[in-house]
Amino acid sequence: MLKRKFGSRYDWKRVKERAYTELFIETEAFKGYVTLLHMREVREPLYMSYEGRTICLADHGYYWM
Repeated sequence: MLKRKFGSRYDWKRVKERAYTELFIETEAFKGYVTLLHMREVREPLYMSYEGRTICLADHGYYWM
């Protein structure tokens, strides 16, 4: 079963205020959607451990592409 994900993260309760845009691109090298999510305000930052380091993935003013 294929799992569908949305770039807007509409289901994330953590993100209180967001701006979202998407663009469909078709070239020889790539065909698909490019999305940009701006997390203007979040309830609490999201931290994850990666290779022994703690990294902040989501916080006020962060962008995800």
